[in-house]
Amino acid sequence: YDTTPTTDKTTPTTAGTLYWADCVYGQPVEKVASCIQAGVDKGDFTKDDVPAPFLYPKCGLFDYYAGNDIYGDSADAYHRTVDPHVACITAAGAADGINVGSSSPEFAYADCFKGLNPYNGDTDAIGTAYACASTNG
Repeated sequence: YDTTPTTDKTTPTTAGTLYWADCVYGQPVEKVASCIQAGVDKGDFTKDDVPAPFLYPKCGLFDYYAGNDIYGDSADAYHRTVDPHVACITAAGAADGINVGSSSPEFAYADCFKGLNPYNGDTDAIGTAYACASTNG
């Protein structure tokens, strides 16, 4: 794996990357996971900082979180997509010794987010869900 910076963005790189989102917004989707892993390996950011779907792409939510559907989906569509993968993500975080609730509270504290898409919906309800997660964390 080559982390040499390039100007044409053909090689995933963490040069100058201090935050995981730089990988999401600075790389083609197919290179995001390798950029994030390179940033973690290099110490640019920790696993606790990275939202779980990007950190654990094998759990099946990487494309959903990297795409745009999540921002327009109803709460029902969001939960039909996400709920089947919650156990995989929380187990992967536990195996890594991290609490996915710090960057992905919708997984660690799923009960707080029932009936809600935290990326599209009533901002008061979203605030209440995050407050619930914060109280439980």
